[in-house]
Amino acid sequence: MIVPLTAQDIQEVAELWYLEKPKTCFGGLVCDWTAQGCGDFIKEVLDNPQYHMVCTRRGTITGVCGVMLGKMIVPPHLDIVTEWMWFGSQTKDMVSCLQECLAWGTSHGAILGQYGINQKQSHPHKFIETYQWRVL
Repeated sequence: MIVPLTAQDIQEVAELWYLEKPKTCFGGLVCDWTAQGCGDFIKEVLDNPQYHMVCTRRGTITGVCGVMLGKMIVPPHLDIVTEWMWFGSQTKDMVSCLQECLAWGTSHGAILGQYGINQKQSHPHKFIETYQWRVL
């Protein structure tokens, strides 16, 4: 079942998000990426109405997604919902969380959704990150 992220979930999600680093474009970067920093960011945006985070739980968290509302930077500055955190141990749960977040964006006026497609990184200093747009 998909549920909103709560303050009680922050520690677990932050640690899982941090462990995702090697699987993403951040894997080849030397940067200040810590579990504490992940948790601090989640705490900061948890109650911000421009952000939305959900998870699925089967004992432990099996899917999670975080999105934010915004506008495209180029004209005509359409309302969009952008994924900034999307991962999980169960593909179906992960995708369900993303779909729920995109639906949330639609209900808040977004007409386009943007989300990253993870690609295996083969070089420590180069990466490809693919973003997909969806008309909502």
